[in-house]
Amino acid sequence: MFDLDGTLLTGDSTSIWMIDCIRNSLWRTAIAIAGLPFALPLALYAPSRRIGGSIFLWIATVGLTEP
Repeated sequence: MFDLDGTLLTGDSTSIWMIDCIRNSLWRTAIAIAGLPFALPLALYAPSRRIGGSIFLWIATVGLTEP
């Protein structure tokens, strides 16, 4: 579930979901830690925020299949 207008959750539900996906898998956690020095500065710097976020989204979803 994604709450883009803030009616159900106060905060960023997408970030919470991505963090949960990464934490629930040991190999995703390892990939996220390895990519942190590269992706985190991109995610924090406004002009490249989309690129950094896309890297973390890929890490959270790589290998997932539709239910």
